[in-house]
Amino acid sequence: MRPGRVRPTWVPDDDSAVCSQCQLKFTFTRRRHHCRACGKVFCSSCCSEKAKLEYMEYAVARVCVHCFVTIQEAEALNKPTKPTLKSPDDPTTPSHNKSVRFSDGTKPTHPTTAIATPPMPRRAKSRVGLNLWPAKPKCFSARVCKTRNVGKISLPCNCCYSRSAAKNVHVEEMNPEPQFKSSLPPILQETEDERTYALMENPDMEGVTSYLWSLPPDPICFVISSNLCLLVKVVKYGSCMYYYVLSMGLDSVGQSEVAFIISAEEEDPIPLQIFMLYRFLFTNARKGKPVHCMDLLLTSEFLNPTDEFNGSKDYAGLLFVRHTCQDIDALQYDVDACRFYNGVMDFSSNTVQFSSTLFALLISKSEVPWAKLFPTRLLCGLGAQFKYYPCPLVNEKIRKPIYGNIGNTILGILCDFRNYKYQVISVQGMTVVVKNSNVTINLPCNRFSDIIKILNSSNDHVLALGADVMASTEYSSSILTCVQNPNDSSYQTEVLHDGPYEEDGSTAASFVVFNGSLKSSHTQLAKSTIVEDGIMVQLLPEKMELLRSALKAMEDFEIDCGHLVKEEEKEGEHVPRTSVCIQWISDDTKFNIGLSSPIDYRALEGVIGYNIQGKSEKKDKHFILRWNQVFFYQCTNDATDMGRLAEQMAQGCFQALVPHLSSLRKRGQLKIGIRINVHPDEVGYSAGSLGVPLPDKCLKGLDDHLIPLVNEATCHLQAFEDPVVFELIFYILEMQLKTSRK
Repeated sequence: MRPGRVRPTWVPDDDSAVCSQCQLKFTFTRRRHHCRACGKVFCSSCCSEKAKLEYMEYAVARVCVHCFVTIQEAEALNKPTKPTLKSPDDPTTPSHNKSVRFSDGTKPTHPTTAIATPPMPRRAKSRVGLNLWPAKPKCFSARVCKTRNVGKISLPCNCCYSRSAAKNVHVEEMNPEPQFKSSLPPILQETEDERTYALMENPDMEGVTSYLWSLPPDPICFVISSNLCLLVKVVKYGSCMYYYVLSMGLDSVGQSEVAFIISAEEEDPIPLQIFMLYRFLFTNARKGKPVHCMDLLLTSEFLNPTDEFNGSKDYAGLLFVRHTCQDIDALQYDVDACRFYNGVMDFSSNTVQFSSTLFALLISKSEVPWAKLFPTRLLCGLGAQFKYYPCPLVNEKIRKPIYGNIGNTILGILCDFRNYKYQVISVQGMTVVVKNSNVTINLPCNRFSDIIKILNSSNDHVLALGADVMASTEYSSSILTCVQNPNDSSYQTEVLHDGPYEEDGSTAASFVVFNGSLKSSHTQLAKSTIVEDGIMVQLLPEKMELLRSALKAMEDFEIDCGHLVKEEEKEGEHVPRTSVCIQWISDDTKFNIGLSSPIDYRALEGVIGYNIQGKSEKKDKHFILRWNQVFFYQCTNDATDMGRLAEQMAQGCFQALVPHLSSLRKRGQLKIGIRINVHPDEVGYSAGSLGVPLPDKCLKGLDDHLIPLVNEATCHLQAFEDPVVFELIFYILEMQLKTSRK
């Protein structure tokens, strides 16, 4: 009988000491969960599925894996005939302005949203910075410059932390909601006295522009708030000049620092919308909604409907990317320069390297659907247009859209361009590489759960997987790109090379589609072809079933695309055989690149971390303690239980640290890390900032409030179980209305 038709008998918690499926013992971190279909007790890993139950009037409820599979099989019996994927060259392929359906009238099923994996920054090939050193005192206005003295700083040594600890700076109340629509934000300026700095309000645009275009191009520090400033300078990138804006302070709310680079001619004013963008990024990240790599931000979210970004009506959003192998020599900076501004504004950026920076790319209105559904094609198209491999990092003041109408494309079938209900999901770290007519698909082992989700939500005869093109730069020297003919909206395939053409080089593709509609009468065992910027693999139906089974079993799989034996014998000559090889590779660790722990500068590369949403702030009279992130060095597979454990520990940290925010602020210890170890044989924690421990009074408070919670959690673990090690990241923020620095 189909599970969920009648209300099950509820098994009491006390009668279940172990999970009914995996037989693991329930502990403090491995909690009990009831299956709403059978009533048995499972751990969260074995009871993590959702299904509609008849006795609950088909409401979605939590069920175990066994019941979920049984329900899926029962529903499959009532499904109509499965659709087959048409060739993109078929004239009957539906266009973008029609409802997307297969040949039998049914719609393809795809994941409705992207897979919820942690943000995955890309590995940088080199660590660089900005050549930013404070300029000599200069007036930015034709009239007498009125500045406000914000204090004096004594510089006993070259250490930026000594500067921070020794200074006595007072910043008067600033407008908490500056509009930046008609005027520039205040500027932090050095005066004739090298130890004195001034905050210039309402700077003159003409004077600022003239100063930025002077040689050498020295930077200007704009103060957006007490917790955020922007460094602005003019740089030469390639053969053009650009305004280069880099944030300092977004890390204080768990947001990666963001760079925005846009072309400009001499005396062009700075686009004021840039300051509104950064203010929105800070505010949104503080709400627990930071932007990550490949995220799209529409301009309507931070601009009024009548406003235009940089005077252009065409731009409708920004797409955020990380640099991989692009040339960034022109963006190098002097590390001491950023330390100088850290010393003035009290930012702690020594735990954040430039390789973690996001670059914002402007997107036109007609490109928004691509940015939402399949941004990989859009980025590679931009790279082909401006000859940057694999994509540009800079913006042009005015440019033609890469894509106009959707037109006749294979992605018109695989993605819902009308309602955005399904799309081709890109798997982090997955690569599709073509070399000598052979295709190799690399799947990271730690992305197995993502592959299973795609399998469960895809059609039995069609499977589409999006590749991580940024990760492909390590495997290939070129990439397939798809360009559109503006006359008839048709698509053509081009190859974008990284340097000179290599005859034996490998080429990366953006996606792969497996189609199990090949007829048994075909002369080939399987057929692989390049379709636009991806690979189409046609299989026999029985071969498609074997492929899906191999993926579910996490096994390598090879598809022979050669001719049948009879056909080869008939021709009487040797035919080169091609193949499609699917292989599981080592875990993808190319995320959290450039981040390190404030406790001991331990690298967080490859450590799974999450941004905190919801109520994550506690405040005293002058400061706010914000819990930004949690990183799990070692943990169980139960993400829900790990989240509860981290939240309990964070509450203890709040109680211990909030009374000491002023003293921590004076020491310059703004970014705080607390690493907790939960195991019977090794119980404890470590807390620090700037690479040194916290003051004794803070450690005593942590002993009083945190140790009891750690001991309680340890009581639920056995000695033979793996330890749980995680780190909480906190940051001390200034109050927005009144900032007093002493």
